[in-house]
Amino acid sequence: MDLIPERLPMNVQHRFPKLRHFADAPIKLKLLILVFAVLVFPFSLAIQLIGSNYSAIDSFRRDVDVYAAINRLRTANNGNLNLLRGFVESGSMEDLNRYNQGIDHLVSVFKELANEDDDIEVALLLHSIWNSFDSWYEEAHASIRQRIAGTGDSYSAFFRAERIGRYMDGYISQLLDRSLILGTDTYRLRVEQARITRTIAIAILFGFAGICVGFALFFAGFITRPLRGLAAAAGRMAAGELEVGALRVESADEVGTLTVSFNSMNAHIVALVRDLKEKAALERRLHREELRNSMNQKMRKEAEFLALQARINPHFLFNTLNTISRDVMLRGGKETVALVDALSALLRYGLEQGSGIVSLATELEIVRKYAFIQHYRFDNRVSIEIDCRVESPESVRLPAFSIQPLVENAFIHGLEPKLDGGIIRVEAFARGQAVRIRVSDNGICLDAARLNAIRHSREKESWGHTSSIGLSNVRDRLKLFTGDRESFSIRNADSGGTLAEIVLSGGDL
Repeated sequence: MDLIPERLPMNVQHRFPKLRHFADAPIKLKLLILVFAVLVFPFSLAIQLIGSNYSAIDSFRRDVDVYAAINRLRTANNGNLNLLRGFVESGSMEDLNRYNQGIDHLVSVFKELANEDDDIEVALLLHSIWNSFDSWYEEAHASIRQRIAGTGDSYSAFFRAERIGRYMDGYISQLLDRSLILGTDTYRLRVEQARITRTIAIAILFGFAGICVGFALFFAGFITRPLRGLAAAAGRMAAGELEVGALRVESADEVGTLTVSFNSMNAHIVALVRDLKEKAALERRLHREELRNSMNQKMRKEAEFLALQARINPHFLFNTLNTISRDVMLRGGKETVALVDALSALLRYGLEQGSGIVSLATELEIVRKYAFIQHYRFDNRVSIEIDCRVESPESVRLPAFSIQPLVENAFIHGLEPKLDGGIIRVEAFARGQAVRIRVSDNGICLDAARLNAIRHSREKESWGHTSSIGLSNVRDRLKLFTGDRESFSIRNADSGGTLAEIVLSGGDL
C-alpha cells in the first residue's frame, strides 16, 4: 500500500466543484457563515417591518396635521370676522391691527393646506375657500376703508363680508368632513396592510425556520459524515482489521487534515505488519539454519533483535490514534502534526535502526518523542525529565533501544499503577572515562523475583508500548556491545521507585 501524501489531493470535492471553496474553509469559518446566513434574513425582515411601521406613523401624523390645520383655518376665519365686526362697531385701531395679524395667520395656514390636493374633492373645496376668501377680503377691506373715511356705508360691506365668511365656514366644514373620511379610509387601508404584512411575515418566518432546519441538518451532515466514516474505520482497526483502505478526503479543513493523518497512520501500520511478517519468516529461516550450522547463531540473534524491535504494541498505536482524533474534534487539530510526527519517529526508529548502533543524542531524541506522546495522553499525571550533561552526545555510541525500554518499564510498572502518577528522570553524564546513563522514577518498586529474573536473564517477554524488548534483553545486548557484565544494573531506590543504570566505558565510546 502506498503511503498517503502529506498534501491534500487537488480533486477534493470534485463532485461539487461550486462548493470546493466552502468545503476547504476551516470549520470555524463555516459556522460563522451559517450564523450569518441565519441572522441576516430575520434582521432584514425586521428592518422592513420597522420601515413599514414608521411609514404608517408618518401617514397618521400627516393626517393629524391636516386636521389641526383645517381647525386653525376655521378658527382664524371666525376670529377675523369677529375682529372685523369689532373694528366696524368701535373703530378701534387695536382691533384693526389684530385683524391684519389674523389675515396673515389665515393665509399662512391656507398655504399649509395648499399641497393637499391628492383628492379632487379636497382640491375643489380648497379652490372654493380661496375664491371665497378673495371675495371676503375685498368686502372686508371696503368696509374698513368706509369706516375709516366715515362715509356710513361700512355696515353694508361688512354684512356682505359676513355672508361670504359664513360660506367660507361651510366650505371649511365640508373640507374637515372630507379629510376625516379620507383619513378613516387611509387608516383602514393601513390596518389591512399591517394585517397582510404580519401574516406574510409570520409565513416567511416559518418558511425560513424550515429552511434553517434543513440547512442545519445538511451542514451537520456535511461536517459529521467524514467524522463518522473516520470513527467507523478507527473502530475496525481497533477490532484488528488493519486493511481498512484509504478514506476519501472530502475537504481541506481540519477534518480533511485528520483524514490524511489517519490514512498515513493506517499505511504505516499496514507496512509495519507486513514487515513483522517478513521478519517473522526471516526468524524462522534463521532458526532452521541454526539447527544446520551453529555458526549462524549470532545472525539468528540479530534477526531476533530486529523482530523484537519491530513489534509495536497495537494498543499503544490505537490509543495514540484516538488521542489524535479527539484533539482535532475538541481543540481544532493544532497539535495533530506534532503527535503524528512523534509517533512516526518511533515507527521509523524501530524499522530503520534494527539492532544497529546509534548515538546517545539519537536515543535521547526517541525518548523525548515517547515522553511527548505519554505526557499528552496523561496530561499532568506523568512527567518525564531528560537531563543530558554530556559534552558531545553525538559521539557516544550504544545499541539502539537501550534507554527507551527503561523509560517504558518505569512508566508501565512504576507509575501507571499509581493514581497520582509521578516523575521519570533520565540523566546522562560523564564520570572519569565513562558515560553513565541513569533512569529513575518515584513510583512502585519492582518485586525481588522480577529483579532477580532480570539480573539472570530469565525475565519473561513482556509487551511495552513501542516494543517487546524486556530489560533482560537490554542487559544482554549491552553485555555483547561492551563485553562487560557490569555495564547494566537495576535496583530499587532507597527513596522508592526503581533505578536503572548503563555504564559505557571509554573503549566503547
